[in-house]
Amino acid sequence: MIWKYGNKRTLFLLMPLMIIGNSISVITGLMTSCFITAATNKNMVLFWQTAFLGTACLILVTLINLMMVRVKNKLIMEVNLRIKAIVLESIAKKSQIDSGDELSFMTNDLKLLETKGIENEINILGLIFEFVIAFVVALTLDWLVTLAFILAGVVPALLSAKLGGRIEAASTAWSKSNSAYTGQLKNLFEGLAIIQLYQSFAFFTAKGLRESRRLEKALRKMNILVGQVEQLLTGIAYIALMLLPFSFGIYRVIQGATTLAIFMGVMQVSNSVINPMLNIFTKINELKTTKPIQAKIKIALQRGQQTVAEPANDFVKLTLTDVGLKRAGKQLFTHFNLRVQAGDKVLIMAPSGFGKSSLLKALLGELTFNQGSYQFNQQPVIPATTQTLLPNFAYITQQPFLFVDSLTNNLTLGSDFNNQQITAALAASDLTELSKEKGLDYQVGSDSRQLSGGQIQRLEIARAILRQRPIVLADEPTSALDEESAAIIQQTLLTQAETLIQVSHKVPLSVQAQFTKVIHLDNSAVIVPS
Repeated sequence: MIWKYGNKRTLFLLMPLMIIGNSISVITGLMTSCFITAATNKNMVLFWQTAFLGTACLILVTLINLMMVRVKNKLIMEVNLRIKAIVLESIAKKSQIDSGDELSFMTNDLKLLETKGIENEINILGLIFEFVIAFVVALTLDWLVTLAFILAGVVPALLSAKLGGRIEAASTAWSKSNSAYTGQLKNLFEGLAIIQLYQSFAFFTAKGLRESRRLEKALRKMNILVGQVEQLLTGIAYIALMLLPFSFGIYRVIQGATTLAIFMGVMQVSNSVINPMLNIFTKINELKTTKPIQAKIKIALQRGQQTVAEPANDFVKLTLTDVGLKRAGKQLFTHFNLRVQAGDKVLIMAPSGFGKSSLLKALLGELTFNQGSYQFNQQPVIPATTQTLLPNFAYITQQPFLFVDSLTNNLTLGSDFNNQQITAALAASDLTELSKEKGLDYQVGSDSRQLSGGQIQRLEIARAILRQRPIVLADEPTSALDEESAAIIQQTLLTQAETLIQVSHKVPLSVQAQFTKVIHLDNSAVIVPS
């Protein structure tokens, strides 16, 4: 992950810092050997040389480690931001999302990925450097004792690999529990008004704790398994350490094959051989707990790399033939026919509950007709192709949404529009006065700075006009406006939209006359105004 998602320059800067920083135990090992030699031989020159030179090296390494901490955390931040960018781009391109699942993944899962995944990868890299440096230095002191220390680490290493599968399975179970937990809490909080209305506080607390208990049990199971494996490996490592290398080294000292000073130096340095080896496998096991999360990121990366559909070069015709739409078990309408050609201004009317809004969502591909056929430019529209439809439509909803951001960003949504285009869209939507009074950088969407319902509706319309999509879908576009503003906006839609499909439950006859077609959804009657 740190190579795939991190900044290469930061990683290459970190590596030499880690090499120097992780040599501190080697320095202390060599100092131990020299001090013992000085003590054995009563050599004050060697004593002072070791003291001064060793202290200077330790100070230098400490300063390097202070710098390493900054660079390490910079790399972690860069990897985190890159992964979050991938996930956010993937979510934006999903046809259907579960906000609870996505929120859980962006918070809990990615935090686990940081602590158990990204940080462990960096730590493993540092442990490898420490192992290599210590191994080379120990070999120069006494290669036979060094090999004995290496063999002492083989048994726990093999055991660690053996138990890795169980840890990965436990982490998968925790990830599923975490996702379910977030979804349940989201549902619980959405029903808080009902809880307060009926004062069912005990029910709220009990249900929240029940879901929390399920998550905590899954987390406890994973942590116990990881912790027990770690303790088992540590215990076996110490047993192996005492049985093989320590006893072998003392034997060589007794036989005169090496000195006590060299053995103590090897033993000290070998701590940086054995401990990194054990820690590497421990970190690898912890890293395996993030496998399910990494798999999701891989899928997100593939989705994010999908090309974005472009609007049709020329919109020609949209046709619905004998379509029906069912929602929440209720058949809204059947055998509905619609033919829209470029330049048409179509008004679809019906009382509330007849599926006008659902019809527009079906045209966008958000819902699927349960009967009949839907063709766009004489090509059949099927669920697999609905994403390609979106760039051809602008959509004005009954409940427009604003981001907590500036007026400009709520209009452009990050796309490249010049000030002249933005000003024209605001003027067409009767928002010139607002933009002059507040400014285009005015922050909207927060509780403290909220626009009126009419202003929000007009901002939604300006957002649609700005993009000049081939077809504008308008769902009760003037319902939140006063009579004067409604007349202005209605004229704007009729003149600015190349092709307009508008649904409304009540429209004056004088306005109906300006549409090329008026369709009554409740009886499918088509009226062509004279």
